[in-house]
Amino acid sequence: MSTTARDVDAYLTGLIDAMQAIDPSIDIQKGPLAVLLYANATEGARTEEFSAYLQSLYQLSDPTLMRDEDMFELALNFGKDPNVAKQSTVPVHFYRSTRPEAGETYPVLEGTTVSTSDGRFNFAVIEGTEMNGDLADVYFDADTGRYEIPAICEAVAVGTDYDLPPNTINTIQTVQEDFDGCVNKVYATRGSDPPDKYGMRDIIWAAIQGANQDTAGQINSLIYDVSPTGADAFSVVSSTDFLNYRRLGSMSGKFGYDIYMISDSTQNTIARGTAVGGETFLPFTRKPVLSVIYVAVDGAPIAFSFDSDQTDALRGSPSANDRVQLSVALQPGQVWEVSYVYYDTIYNVNTVIQGRQKIFASDVLVRRADTVDILVAGETQVFATAEREDVIDDIRAFTLGYLRNPDNPSISYQTFVSLLDPLDYQQAVESSVDGLQQFRLTRFARLDRAVLDIEQLAFDGVTEYPVLNINFDVT
Repeated sequence: MSTTARDVDAYLTGLIDAMQAIDPSIDIQKGPLAVLLYANATEGARTEEFSAYLQSLYQLSDPTLMRDEDMFELALNFGKDPNVAKQSTVPVHFYRSTRPEAGETYPVLEGTTVSTSDGRFNFAVIEGTEMNGDLADVYFDADTGRYEIPAICEAVAVGTDYDLPPNTINTIQTVQEDFDGCVNKVYATRGSDPPDKYGMRDIIWAAIQGANQDTAGQINSLIYDVSPTGADAFSVVSSTDFLNYRRLGSMSGKFGYDIYMISDSTQNTIARGTAVGGETFLPFTRKPVLSVIYVAVDGAPIAFSFDSDQTDALRGSPSANDRVQLSVALQPGQVWEVSYVYYDTIYNVNTVIQGRQKIFASDVLVRRADTVDILVAGETQVFATAEREDVIDDIRAFTLGYLRNPDNPSISYQTFVSLLDPLDYQQAVESSVDGLQQFRLTRFARLDRAVLDIEQLAFDGVTEYPVLNINFDVT
């Protein structure tokens, strides 16, 4: 509890009472001693006021008492940005109704402004791109019947109001003739509102309470700051875990952490460059890479293969040696273009962590957790009042959720698990699926190491998670 500071009069009264208690004969009403007492009371009251302010500041009991500059510095001391508000980002597809002409390019320039139909919410392109008429077919979307190219856009102001739903950003504000319109096919995300003093106080409180937490707690806060919805779960494997840590051979004595994330968040981007000559591989700047959409050289699509790094040490990480392999070496001066899909949350979290090395004081690498295919097969008997195909569809849906989270089957959230028991699974199916009279398992196995048709499935619980194999076969 903070102490209430005395004003000059109250402080002076205290001095006078103390002096009189020591020697009542001393004249303290006039003369040099009276002046000295008043000067002392003035400075003493100022000191008490500052002391009381410091108590309020560091106890954080009433943020309205804090000066803005002190709140700012206190937040920085705990590694928190006082200007924590963020702008929403979203890929916006620019489209043409007519086929792009061969030999022509149609740029989406950085700074191009798009908005909702009423002009209330505006976004600007932050990564320019262009549609190449020589590659017209790669831009065609059969669902919409249009030629489309995505560009990353960012809200012109901060706040969650800009986290808009799909199909609401549909107007190109910047004057141009190359595109007929635009649309966001997914939600705009990652916007956050500026905190008031109470909100900033709560952020600092959270940092203080976590000042002595383990690295996992710090990383959890960091991941949430980067993308609240970009990952389902994560685990931290340190270089002291000789069983599960994959980079021991490259640490050279330095302590390290590998952060395994369960994340399916992806983003499209395009890389471009000019060949020096002799290149048979093209690198990616944003990794890990999920897939390559096309490769073009001097405006013409060429044959390629996608080489995904599968080494234990680096796979699924921004340090992976993912690359495109070309069938013919490039000639000097040739211009190449690669359109690809990468795991954006993993890339973004890793980028932020690399900028905070002093906090973690170790070698940290973010990577995507490995998926493990689980083959499930079985035979069913259903009640006469139920449709067999409907029951089988329900079993498949339940199985998807069960593998994602056995304790609380859900298709929306994936967890790390250590053990899956076939008997538990069978009983869960029978108690959860309507219309099912009897269910007999015939396969329940990890495809990478199956010994028996049905067995308990063990996982390391930190670097891998189960997913349902496409050959699910319940009849």
